[in-house]
Amino acid sequence: MESADKVIDKIKEMGEELRVAMFLTGCKTVEELKDTEVIVTGKAKEIAEQRGFIERIKRKKKLR
Repeated sequence: MESADKVIDKIKEMGEELRVAMFLTGCKTVEELKDTEVIVTGKAKEIAEQRGFIERIKRKKKLR
């Protein structure tokens, strides 16, 4: 039962993070959030570029 509670807690946490992201970007729906520009700076940008994350985002945007 403990692991089920942990899963429920994690889902709630992810839901709250999604609500915060939507609030901060002014999005009313998840669809709007998908189209929001991604801005990454500093060390996070460096890591994202090293892992190819930035290029994947650019490719996905081109496919839409």
